[in-house]
This record gives sequence, C-alpha cells and structure tokens, in this order.
Amino acid sequence: MEPATASNQSTPPPLSPSEKLGEGKAPAPGLDVEARVPEFQELIPGGRAAAGNPLDLLLDVAVTMTAELGKIKLSIADVLRLGIGSVVQLDRLIGEPVELMVQGKCVARGEVVVVDGRFGVQIKEITDPRKRA
Repeated sequence: MEPATASNQSTPPPLSPSEKLGEGKAPAPGLDVEARVPEFQELIPGGRAAAGNPLDLLLDVAVTMTAELGKIKLSIADVLRLGIGSVVQLDRLIGEPVELMVQGKCVARGEVVVVDGRFGVQIKEITDPRKRA
C-alpha cells in the first residue's frame, strides 16, 4: 500500500445543504440513528403564575434599601482632612424628609427616628410608581 500524498488523494466535492443535514443518506455503518420531530407543550400566557399574583414570583428577591440623609461633594483633600469630631454639612435642612432608596430609586420619604438606641426611618410618603420607573 502506498502512502497518501497530495498527488494521489482526491478531494471530495463540497456537500449541499441537504447533505450537510444528513437528508437522503443512510446512517454510517454501526450507527443506529432515529430522527424524530420534537414535541413541545403549548405555551399559555401566564402559565404557572395564572393561579396567583404574577408578582408572587418576585417576593423572595433580595434588594438593597438605603436611607439617604443628604449629599455633599468634597475634594479628596477635604476628605483626607476629616477626623474624629469633624462635621460634614449636607444639602438638607433639619426636618426635611429622608429618602428611602431601593436599588438607587426613591420609593418613599420619611423622618429619622430612634428606636431602642437604633436609627430608623418612619415612612410618611410613598412615591408615585410612575416616577420611580
């Protein structure tokens, strides 16, 4: 038997799209292949959530809530000068409502309260859902 070289090898013709998919050809020897059309269940709008509120699926999702007392812009030099006892003046007045933010969106406003030695926010107003979006 002579070794295969470029001169005595024949290049097979390119496959047509149907041949690439295996149409009209018998499976290779030793391979038993059965092709079937897939069966899918019909999708129904609201499928699993139809029994209850669609938002029920989101009730266990954790989100970050922060209370924003105010803001200020400082240079890095000013931040480095801060020390124990320094006072940082914010852009809000005393008695002005504190914003409750969820994932960066304001969802409510309230006032700071102290409960059992801990700070909290008593909600006084819920923001309009259309303004949150």
